[in-house]
Amino acid sequence: MTSQQSHKQKSSLRDIRKDLRVIYEGRDGNVPDMSRLNARKKSGLRRFLIKGILFLFVLSALAWTGFFVFSNGLFQKRDTLSVKIDGPTDVHAGQSVSYAIHYENTGDVPLASLDLSASFPPGFHLTSAVPPANDKNTWTIGSLTPKSDGVVTVNGIFLSEVPSSERIQALFTYKPANFNSTFQQIETAKVDITDSILSLAIKGPEKALPGDEVQYVITAGHTEKDPTFNLRVIPNLPAGFTVTTTDPAFETGQTYWNLAEIDPNQPKSFSIKGTFNSSAVGAQPVGGSIGYMQDDVYLKQKDATANTDMQGGAVGFHLIINGTDKDQALDAGKTIRGSIDYANQGTDPIGDVSFALKIDGAGKTIPIDWNKADLRNGKQNGGEVDWNGNTTADLKELKPNDNGVIDFSLPLLSGVSDSSADHITFKLITTISKLADGSAPRTIESNPINISISSNVGFQAEARYFNQEDQPVGTGPLPPRVGQTTSYRVFWNINNSLHDLSGIKISTTIPKNVTWADKKSTDIGAIDFNTTTRTATWSIGKLPKSIPSAGAWFDLTITPKTADIGKFVTLTNSTSFTAKDTKTNTDLTNSVSELTTELPSDSNANGKGTVKK
Repeated sequence: MTSQQSHKQKSSLRDIRKDLRVIYEGRDGNVPDMSRLNARKKSGLRRFLIKGILFLFVLSALAWTGFFVFSNGLFQKRDTLSVKIDGPTDVHAGQSVSYAIHYENTGDVPLASLDLSASFPPGFHLTSAVPPANDKNTWTIGSLTPKSDGVVTVNGIFLSEVPSSERIQALFTYKPANFNSTFQQIETAKVDITDSILSLAIKGPEKALPGDEVQYVITAGHTEKDPTFNLRVIPNLPAGFTVTTTDPAFETGQTYWNLAEIDPNQPKSFSIKGTFNSSAVGAQPVGGSIGYMQDDVYLKQKDATANTDMQGGAVGFHLIINGTDKDQALDAGKTIRGSIDYANQGTDPIGDVSFALKIDGAGKTIPIDWNKADLRNGKQNGGEVDWNGNTTADLKELKPNDNGVIDFSLPLLSGVSDSSADHITFKLITTISKLADGSAPRTIESNPINISISSNVGFQAEARYFNQEDQPVGTGPLPPRVGQTTSYRVFWNINNSLHDLSGIKISTTIPKNVTWADKKSTDIGAIDFNTTTRTATWSIGKLPKSIPSAGAWFDLTITPKTADIGKFVTLTNSTSFTAKDTKTNTDLTNSVSELTTELPSDSNANGKGTVKK
């Protein structure tokens, strides 16, 4: 190596040491010994804390694992309690049945605190149990040694509807002797109610004529060894059958018979007498049903039906009211228009046919204006109108295929008071006095037709400048003048009686050249004005009949233009009224035509409605 090279190497070493001193020189001016490096000792406290945390984590994991393993019986044999319910799965309602609830400890560990809770459907009536229950169908069995068993027997009766399905459930709660945890075992038995111990039969005529009195006998019984209780027998009669008598008689307001009990092999009989009316044609099913009563609930058990074939009667007839034989609602003041059509449908002549139209107002005055009624020669006697051979010659004798129609009209009074009937029933009774076979006179009734009379509702709308006391309620020039503002007041009034009203709505639209003044008042309800649709609406949720009248008003203004000279200005377009009669459940409607500045009901302003220059 040359001297020059040696000099360069020494210079490089000095530069490196200088750089290292700059980097590693301490505050005391010394550079640490770089020939060896020692690792800094870790903190002992830190190591202790880390080890402690790890130890606690492992200890916690072991504790929880032990809890789950032992509390859930991981090392305990499962299903140590065997449960079974023995008993009939298809039963008859009313029949005594027995169910044995078996339990057995199939494990190797005694069972402690063994309890049974049985759940029965509402239709099951528990009559006895062995051993007796503690309370609310629970049994405290106590301990049960390994391989031992027992049984709880329950006896009862299903009083359920036929057909139906029910379920009996047994819930056992127990604790193995070497555990603190509680276990449960559930067993459920499904029971089908396929029949009933009760029997029902009905007998009646195979054939009958309209108007003939017929009798049906319903017989109920059973053959079990013990009585059965709390029964109801319900007849099921066709629409064209009218009951005249029953034995035993129905209790007031009822159409069925209640039975406290029926003894074995001692059936009970019930009879119904009545007549079929003119609408009965062909096979007429007359039936009934029997069932148990439980907490006012009828649990039907059996049905029975007898069919009676209705033979063609000598005379056929129909009562029609306002085009139908159905019930209907009418407004007071309307006219009831009726007709009676009749025909001899037999092969022999019949004589002395009479019709009696009976109108029943349930003890109240019938609201018919008899002075304006058109009875077509019929004779009125109170609430009855009669037609016979003396009033209608055709009724003296009807040959085969003879027929005819009697039309009549009965105007309803426009004002129906509380003393008047608001519900009337029409029934037509036909009597045939002379039959070709010489048999006794026959009387046949029609189906009744019910007429409900809606509440008396009146609605009026008027515009005024002066009120009824001749006080000005309007402002501005009268007659109205071009370029000047005149205000008018619109009055709405409702008059109501007989029934309560609900959902009342009165509305009208305001022309664009008329201004809503935002001055308004009501006796009840509220008036709103929709600026978009320009609709004024008076809404009333309910108007009881104790409020016979109600009113509302609002103000409108106009500023006529030259084109309006010599004309009436329209203040409101037509006004509509809608409401519901809460008793008849019918919709009531009315309307009033447009209101103008003519003001015909305002005597002080009448004749001053055309626009002046």
